[in-house]
Amino acid sequence: MKQLCFLLLLALCLVPRPVAAALPPEADGIASVEERRLLAAIEERKKRFAEKEKALQLKEEKLSSLAIELDRRLEEMQKLRKQIADLLKEKKQAENERIKALSQMYEKMDKAKAAELLGKMDWDLSLAIMSQIKTKIRSKIISQMDPQYALHYTKAYSTLKQD
Repeated sequence: MKQLCFLLLLALCLVPRPVAAALPPEADGIASVEERRLLAAIEERKKRFAEKEKALQLKEEKLSSLAIELDRRLEEMQKLRKQIADLLKEKKQAENERIKALSQMYEKMDKAKAAELLGKMDWDLSLAIMSQIKTKIRSKIISQMDPQYALHYTKAYSTLKQD
């Protein structure tokens, strides 16, 4: 029996056994679990990076289209601003023409009547009309005005810009 055990033990020793180092690498070339884990993590990061890059590209495209839209609106606003400025200029010219026509009417009017009417109307309009009247006639109208109004007008006219 000892012999039989010895032979059995000898037979087991002589039979070749696979060694861990002699194992062939897996088909995809990855030999260890750690390498597979690292490669999976790298692939996951690549995937996230690609998603972020795509999202960034979409945001850049949207930003570019918004910039184009902003430029278009800015150009449109500048055109509107110019139109408004032109309309205001036309309005101002029309007002100046009406005030000039009114001042010519007041120049031809009786000076006492002109002084009375100018004293009753809106102050800014009265001042604008008086600024268009010739100096000689204006002095005659002021002499016919209520003294308080004449003083008020004289102070205002002294600071009025002349064209």
